Amino acid sequence: MKSNIMSMLLFQFSLLFSQNVNLFTLCEGNFGSANSSLWSSNLNGGSFHTTIHWDENSNPLGDVGQSLNIYDGRLYIVMNNSHTIEVMNLNEGANYEMTIDLPNSSPRYITFNNNKGYISSWNQNAILVLNLDNMEIIDTVAVDGMPEFMVTFEDYLYISLPNNSDWSTNDKIIKMRLSDHEIVETFSVEPGPTMMTLKDSILYITSSSYDDAWNQYSGTSSINLISGETSMHSAGQTNNYGSDIFTFQNEIYQVYDGGVVILNNDLTPNISSKIGNFSSIYSASAHDDFFIFGTSDYVAPDTVFILNQDGSILDELIVSAIPGSYAVYEFDQTSIDNNSIIPDLVSIQNYPNPFNPETIIQFNVQKESPYQLYISDISGRMIEEFKINDYTVGLKKIKWDGSLYSSGIYFAVFKQKGKVEITKLSLLK
Repeated sequence: MKSNIMSMLLFQFSLLFSQNVNLFTLCEGNFGSANSSLWSSNLNGGSFHTTIHWDENSNPLGDVGQSLNIYDGRLYIVMNNSHTIEVMNLNEGANYEMTIDLPNSSPRYITFNNNKGYISSWNQNAILVLNLDNMEIIDTVAVDGMPEFMVTFEDYLYISLPNNSDWSTNDKIIKMRLSDHEIVETFSVEPGPTMMTLKDSILYITSSSYDDAWNQYSGTSSINLISGETSMHSAGQTNNYGSDIFTFQNEIYQVYDGGVVILNNDLTPNISSKIGNFSSIYSASAHDDFFIFGTSDYVAPDTVFILNQDGSILDELIVSAIPGSYAVYEFDQTSIDNNSIIPDLVSIQNYPNPFNPETIIQFNVQKESPYQLYISDISGRMIEEFKINDYTVGLKKIKWDGSLYSSGIYFAVFKQKGKVEITKLSLLK
């Protein structure tokens, strides 16, 4: 008996620790529509769901979810066309904390140093400096163009400027001293610099520019931040290159031809190293041993693929329109105990799946306390809620009839005392 109890405890602890790495995916949504959405999944496999705080109708996340970043236990969500930064507190179970209003700023990215946030602002042609103690803007640093991505190295902030203030193409990376926010140096790189990544003391930059006929020209650059030496590779007119670039297992990877490739020393793509083969790749990132690919046709639903380092697909995550930015957070045990993302051994599933038009939703209630079960659509909007009269523990089964709804992806959502678990429903008519 004692052995069985110990085995169960070890199982529960191993399950908890295997589920504490959460991937946040921000879907841009469509410009001019408040249909951005934030998704969360267990990067090691398991439950997958949207955060329920933002509802498309009553409290939308906003218009154009541009980027994510995590600092000191908070998730910062940059909303470009809503001109806000939404803040979630990850130390308290991934809960909404506050909204930072940045009127008419068109924010793009945020990075952090010494308890300050640095926000690139297109409309103000400036870097906004945010005091993280009171969440107020304390400085506006004017730059000669429209700032995009930022990387810190030692005592400086490096900022890409893909466009001039009149939207014409720029080719500059600027260096700002963090102590006094002085612009101290400018580097010329391939036209239209956007995303950057740092390996040791070398800064790698992707670039894209367009002619009057909207033909795309791509290139890659690097800057030795110690010597100041700049190298460039022009790929010419091509649609093969994407803007995302990142460091993975001590190599530099860039989006190329539906996947990612390692860059050679001369910044050309190493074709033989290609991972992934997607016809509609929109974004890419990596964490530990995983590659993360976002694919999109600009209309929901879209798909995020998790691949191992050999390129095998481990998971497919159905999300809303245009998955473009990712952040990973490893919850500690204290966070897990009260975390609204980590399920409490509920185990929810449905059968048959796919189905038409009825399916049985089966879930196992572990604690006798009130809970909620409802159906949401692909945007996270609740479309139907089940009336619950029995809160006792045990295996439960509820039938859902999707006759009134069109074919597509839906989710059954179980919530109990802040715990959430979701299963995907595929309605095919």
